[in-house]
Amino acid sequence: MGIASLEDQRRLVLLLLILSVAALILMLVSLRRQLRKRTNQLLRSEQAFFGMVHDLKTPLAAAYADLRHLSETETDLDKALALEDSAERINLISDKVKRLLKLPRLLQDGKISDAQEFNLLSLLVPVESELEVSYPEKQIEFVHAVSSELVIKAPKEEVEALMRILMENAVKYSGEEPVITLSVHDPAGQCAVLVQDNGPGLGIETNNYWIRLTAGTMPREVSGNGIGLLYAIRLAEDMKAVLMCKSTQQGTSMALVLKPQQRKKRLRDIWTRQ
Repeated sequence: MGIASLEDQRRLVLLLLILSVAALILMLVSLRRQLRKRTNQLLRSEQAFFGMVHDLKTPLAAAYADLRHLSETETDLDKALALEDSAERINLISDKVKRLLKLPRLLQDGKISDAQEFNLLSLLVPVESELEVSYPEKQIEFVHAVSSELVIKAPKEEVEALMRILMENAVKYSGEEPVITLSVHDPAGQCAVLVQDNGPGLGIETNNYWIRLTAGTMPREVSGNGIGLLYAIRLAEDMKAVLMCKSTQQGTSMALVLKPQQRKKRLRDIWTRQ
């Protein structure tokens, strides 16, 4: 009787083990299907997005040519200057369209341009000027906590594209008077470029802690803030860098953490969670 009971227990344990393995397999299959479905949705969204962006090239070029022609033939100086200013705004948008259309090439197969040395602030200041022109209705204040002599070694084109996304998001979601602080910190010998704003946050609370953003683990609340942030994450991953986020009701901080060898000069800032 005791032997039969022990045998029954073994069979029961084996049955439970088989059921557990089967449930795990079904869960993994379901998860794989969900991931494949989400990947396909992202691919379709990307294709539609870049298709619409590409369709902007011709009308923007035509609008720019028309405005330039009108400004050159206008006899009233004030009107001519206004037309010229409008033409430059159109030209700026055209340049952004060209940059956007370069993103698939940058992200394809993780191909990244060669690292080169460049002055970080010289890279960021032109982006600030573009944002001031793009958002004339906002009173933007840029605060620099970056040494004018700081030089880093990294893929310049990718860093510029990524920082433009982070800075534009900071301006876009920070009300009518954005205060954007650019700083550099040195956590454990790594160069971290920070973009901090005074907006309402991303809709998530990180309890004053930094969280790592990845394409696979980006919170749903964050992913709703536009396709640009997803590209920023993918660019960071392809660069073997890390994109960190800290969001509170007082604002959002984004940090691009580069590898130690991408730091040219020793930095004295302290990486903190405050």
